[in-house]
Amino acid sequence: MNLRGKVVWVVGASSGIGAATARELVERGATVAISARRESELHDVSDGRMLVVPLDVTDAESVAAAAARVGDEHSRIDVAILAAGYWEQMDARRWDTEVFDRHVQVNLVGMSNAIAAVLPEMMDRGSGVIAGISSVAGYRGLAGAEAYGATKAAQINLLESLRVHVAKAGVRVTTICPGFVRTDLTAGNSFPMPFIIDADEAADVICDGLEHDRTEIVFPLPMALLMKAARLVPVGVWARLWARAS
Repeated sequence: MNLRGKVVWVVGASSGIGAATARELVERGATVAISARRESELHDVSDGRMLVVPLDVTDAESVAAAAARVGDEHSRIDVAILAAGYWEQMDARRWDTEVFDRHVQVNLVGMSNAIAAVLPEMMDRGSGVIAGISSVAGYRGLAGAEAYGATKAAQINLLESLRVHVAKAGVRVTTICPGFVRTDLTAGNSFPMPFIIDADEAADVICDGLEHDRTEIVFPLPMALLMKAARLVPVGVWARLWARAS
């Protein structure tokens, strides 16, 4: 897929990977619309080059209205990149159900809302790409990531299930699983973040993957190999390894 001339809607584009990807898309000649809650940040990202459509990803009506506006302005949405995300480390001694619910609402329900807003029209048209940004944190359970990892694992399963469901409808579904990327979400992390990369590099990899019609985009390569290998470790061994590390 050549991104030049494609209409791309990036949800969760006010900062981080979403913002960097929106900028890279413009450089590659795409027509870009961007959405998130923070309108002023969206305008900073746009710099007058993108359609700004604020929304609350946890509100299905807000997301549907935003998608409709993008469709009205640009006649269609060729690619929807779902980048909205929330991360906060969990404390096992002070389990916070509100924090857990926030992860579910933004990461999982938010992705569902965005899919609902674009999928029917894509299926009617017989073309389109839905690219959801999950994380390698969804591959295995990680200490402190009980909420984040659970929603990322759910996103991976959601996207895979959708992919096989719409395979004959002309709609492609791409799963994007970054490792550590320098963003506002990771800025406060106090633990080591191996193989961390900048958001601009992440955006370049994502756009390359979309242009090559990849079903899965996982990066950076060392983290991708490490976390894919981790899925092969037996459950009991995985638990013992974390017990020693803790």
